[in-house]
Amino acid sequence: MLEGKPDELEEGEMSINSKPGRWLICPQPRPEAKLQLFCFPYAGGSASAFKLWADALTEDIELCVIQMPGREERLGETLITDMSILVDTLAKEITTFSDRPFAFFGHSMGAIVAYETALRLRYIEASQPVHLFLSSRAAPHMQDKSSPLRFLDDATFIDSLHRTYGAVPEVIRQSEELKKVFLPILRADVELLETYAEEASEPLHCPITALGGTSDPAISKAMLTGWRTRTKSEFMQYEFPGEHFYINSEREEVITSIIDDLSRNF
Repeated sequence: MLEGKPDELEEGEMSINSKPGRWLICPQPRPEAKLQLFCFPYAGGSASAFKLWADALTEDIELCVIQMPGREERLGETLITDMSILVDTLAKEITTFSDRPFAFFGHSMGAIVAYETALRLRYIEASQPVHLFLSSRAAPHMQDKSSPLRFLDDATFIDSLHRTYGAVPEVIRQSEELKKVFLPILRADVELLETYAEEASEPLHCPITALGGTSDPAISKAMLTGWRTRTKSEFMQYEFPGEHFYINSEREEVITSIIDDLSRNF
């Protein structure tokens, strides 16, 4: 979900050093890095959500962020509401783009997209992530779809998202112009999640690390633990102080945990 300042207000800072391509942005290209970390933003989010991560990563890791259609420099493009279409495209883009081992980090909606992209890479017999980091999202079999949000009127929709996730900045909630920009993005992402249904598949062979905030009102420790069933390899789980968007206040600690876990692979 959206959090903090609207992403589009900061897009210039992110795109200056980006490699060519619409789907993948690397704010600090590191051609000599041993590994690429692909980050998948939350619902309503964009590549700018991870713009501060590059400086905190070691020189051995190159940060690459997914930029979905309909946000920042892709604002005029058609939004995607079908998970299969999205991950099929992402799998092809990553296969074409990446020339070295890589790992995935996904926050909230991004966790599901990262997981499904890993499954799709396996299906097409392409290179697969060496590690999955899945944050603030329940494992697929523990998703609660009892109260869908996509059918709500705009005011109730925004209120429900903000009450559950603390996710819609005040500047957007108070501006009709910003609502016109961000509401379609949020609605598309919520539809993407609410219409998603996991297909039966074998667990992945790469390690999975589940991460979450200790005070997250939407995602419990048990929901995160559910990811254990999605790997035949090692499973780790970490909790950090904070709510759904703990990754902002605890960014350095989160990145340290990621680096530590990746050091087991390299």
